[in-house]
Amino acid sequence: MNRQTYLALPHVSQFTDWLAAELDSKSHFTHEYVDRRTGAQWSCNSLFDAFAHYRWNHPGNSRLAFNPGNCSMSNGFALTALRKDLDNLNGNDSRALDAALDVMSWGGVIAGNATWLKANKIGLASLLKSVQAAMDAGDELAPALRSKHLRFNSGMTKVYSLCWRRRQIDLLAEMSLTQSDSSQTIACSRLVPIGGGSVLHRHLGQFGVGVNSKPCWINFP
Repeated sequence: MNRQTYLALPHVSQFTDWLAAELDSKSHFTHEYVDRRTGAQWSCNSLFDAFAHYRWNHPGNSRLAFNPGNCSMSNGFALTALRKDLDNLNGNDSRALDAALDVMSWGGVIAGNATWLKANKIGLASLLKSVQAAMDAGDELAPALRSKHLRFNSGMTKVYSLCWRRRQIDLLAEMSLTQSDSSQTIACSRLVPIGGGSVLHRHLGQFGVGVNSKPCWINFP
């Protein structure tokens, strides 16, 4: 089943419609927990509030000119820079290696992945291009995606997601800069799916809502 077929299923579209209407709910998505590492208490009273409280500590990158940070806005800038870098490989394996390593650094998954990337530098740009083409076409049977040699772990999935031309990462930076309430989130909710790796996925999973209903929203670790 490909993405288009799945999204056309009645129960999937019904869930999307329900979520669009409930994003501002102050009752369905109230949640809190204590961070065991820091002892800090985290809470939200809506899905947009969960997004507003998003935190991921990421390093800066002098080559791509973004600063370290931890909020949705700084991560949005970082992801946009990383995506643009991957969009301009032009078949160059050295550039592909640098771009992929920078994604690993942002995501905190450099260990192991760096060794693999350096060992597989030759042909890396071509690999990423073939994976990108298959994802853009929605072709789940593409040889590039079904190859037993395709590395598919928490590091490379970040790279593949950033290569995907249909993803909506730029939306994050735009929303962070322009929106002070959840009206834009609700307006965009029909256009921006949710899934593994996103802030909505993380909190919907704790609420017990159907988090696996759709692919990716904003690809955070």
